[in-house]
Amino acid sequence: MSVHNAGARAVAQRFGKFIRETSRALLLLGLLANNGCGGGINPGLADRGEFEVYFQRFLTYAAEHKVSTRGDDGLRIEFSDLKSTEVGRCETGFLSGRIVYIDRTRWEVMVDGSREALILHELGHCLLGRGHVSTKFPEEDETMPGLPRSLMYPLAMSGTRFNTHKKYYVDELFSEVDL
Repeated sequence: MSVHNAGARAVAQRFGKFIRETSRALLLLGLLANNGCGGGINPGLADRGEFEVYFQRFLTYAAEHKVSTRGDDGLRIEFSDLKSTEVGRCETGFLSGRIVYIDRTRWEVMVDGSREALILHELGHCLLGRGHVSTKFPEEDETMPGLPRSLMYPLAMSGTRFNTHKKYYVDELFSEVDL
C-alpha cells in the first residue's frame, strides 16, 4: 500500500467519524426541540401574558367547532415593532416554532373586540393555515353591506364591527378549515 492511499484512508476515517458525531448531535438537538427541553428552541408551554385570554377564547371556539389545535402549546404571542402597515404577523420557523407578533403601539389603543379579532386572525394563519380572504359582501346585502366576508380579511377589523357580527366571523373562521 502506498503512503498516498494510507493518507487518504486516514482522512476518510476522520471524515466518517465527524459525520457520525454530527449526526448524533443533530438527532439529540431534534429530540430536545420536539420535547420542549431545548433551552429556548421550543419553549414548551408558552407564557402568552396579556394575550392568553384571547388565545383561550380561540381554543374555546375551536372546540365548539370541533377543530383540532394540536401542537398549540408552544405557540408564542409577543410584542414587536412591526412595519407601518402591519398590526400583527404570524411566523413559523423550524427551530423557533410558531410566533405571533403584535405591534405594541396599535395594541395599546385597541378595544377588546379589536384585540380579539386581531388575535383570532393571526391564529387563523398560525394554527389553522388560513390565508387572507379579500372579498366583501355587496353593498346591497341586507345584513352585512360592504363588510369583509371573513375575519381573514387583510385589514384590521374594528371592535364594534367584530362584536356586532361575532358569531358569523367565528363560524366562518373555523368552517373554512380542512378537518
